[in-house]
Amino acid sequence: MVGATTNSVYLRWSVWRSLSPALARGWCRGPLKSLPIGQTSPKEDANASTTQGTAPHGLHPATAALILTAVATPASAAPAPAATVEVRGGDILQPGQFIKNNFRFVPRRIVSSGDVVRWVDRDRSADAPHTITIADRADLPQNIPQLDACYAPDGLCTETIEAHDPLSDFQPPFDFRVVRGGPGLDTRGDSLLFAGPFAQSIRARVTAPAGSTLFYLCVIHPWMQGRITVQ
Repeated sequence: MVGATTNSVYLRWSVWRSLSPALARGWCRGPLKSLPIGQTSPKEDANASTTQGTAPHGLHPATAALILTAVATPASAAPAPAATVEVRGGDILQPGQFIKNNFRFVPRRIVSSGDVVRWVDRDRSADAPHTITIADRADLPQNIPQLDACYAPDGLCTETIEAHDPLSDFQPPFDFRVVRGGPGLDTRGDSLLFAGPFAQSIRARVTAPAGSTLFYLCVIHPWMQGRITVQ
């Protein structure tokens, strides 16, 4: 018999996947099937700071234009990154056994000295967005109950998703950068939204003091976890 906690995780995953018509309006908590903004092969185009593409199927042209305008940044305005982290992985099906997802950050750990870091989406899903959300170490789920706790009303995952989607309606406007502390990445709750229907890469400066460690995760896929050692 499936335990209540495990079943709730499975139910949430199933619900996310079944929401594609509503989620196609611009935001998702799981894979979409009809949002080709900015897709290339590999997924990051030659100008990583600019999103290119046509209006997604089912998206009003004005809405698509708003998303494109919000995430497009002139290449000349983007500082050169000192480190690049890629998002890799996707769904894996083993017939008769399981379906799982191995989205992950590569490399998982980096060292920064107040530098700009770039995150690039190179996973196997054309549609799944991701976040870079600064967290306390205790926020990083290590098991199913802890993953459920992240989605409690006061959990970091829930709070961050609501911050990126202030109206909780899966429609623009979205806040692609949530700032809880000073400029850059330095405080729990600082968060970046990218990939899927949004920009295929995003950059931010690490502004935490030397000697500190920043833990982070994707609040849409909380098993995606990383660490920045600040020197």
